[in-house]
Amino acid sequence: MDLDIKRWRQALTVARCGSFSQAAEELHITQPALSRSIATLEERYGIRLFDRGHTGVSVTAVGRQVLDQAETLLQSARAMEHNLHLFGRGSAGRVTLGMGPMIAALLLPDLSRQLLQTQPNVLLHAVTKSATLLYEELLEESIELFFCAEGQLSGLPAISCETVGYLDLALLVRAQHPLADRDEVSHDDIAPFPALSGTEISRIMDRPGAGGFICDNYHILRDLTLDTDAVWASSPQLVPGEIAAGQLKALKLSDSPLQSMVPIGVVQRTGGSLSPAAEHLVEEVRQQLTRINPVAL
Repeated sequence: MDLDIKRWRQALTVARCGSFSQAAEELHITQPALSRSIATLEERYGIRLFDRGHTGVSVTAVGRQVLDQAETLLQSARAMEHNLHLFGRGSAGRVTLGMGPMIAALLLPDLSRQLLQTQPNVLLHAVTKSATLLYEELLEESIELFFCAEGQLSGLPAISCETVGYLDLALLVRAQHPLADRDEVSHDDIAPFPALSGTEISRIMDRPGAGGFICDNYHILRDLTLDTDAVWASSPQLVPGEIAAGQLKALKLSDSPLQSMVPIGVVQRTGGSLSPAAEHLVEEVRQQLTRINPVAL
């Protein structure tokens, strides 16, 4: 298919002006050049677009049908050109991303609000799952990128991971918890209490076979922590109000491998390129994490 957009734009100008000379003046070309251009179109497709007369030109019956389609084509071309510029600036398009439950609970509300306000032509589709499931979806190209704690991806092939920020991690309990007033607790001290987490508990608290509750909804986990003697593995930055009010406390562990500060990475397929809209999103996440935990990267 070899549609000459320039020639069809010229033909539409002739039809609108009703004159080759006026159309040529508007198009900033000579009248003979315009006449040859229209004649080339007519010869190429074997149709007569215009009837020429001493008083000007008129569109033929078949010419009207063809030019109606040409007008639709040019409108689509203009829309595509406009959208291409938006895509290139990251101001339009679709981004399908994944986040681990804790990161989603902390970042998605402000992130989505910011993008809806500043990038209204971007369609954001967010998926909240464990890092393992997000990894599978990334390889299947169901998502373009995802964010998770970097330690959850150790040794996995075919991906690249870049640190975009840090989050604190702690074991949180309610103020009335039996361990809340202790200066320091051990692993044995927390073992009798049920554990709460948004991911596999044994990975977070090194408690194989221990009881607890795994849930992606961090609002539910917060409420359970406030209402029970469960121990919640989470980020204090998710509940700053409850901690400031003394409703929740972070336990100080003497013998736990739990990291107090966890690097958060953006993960994509090795060798793949992110869309401009996705790159803009990554930068927004980086800025959010810097505001939450201003650690030098």
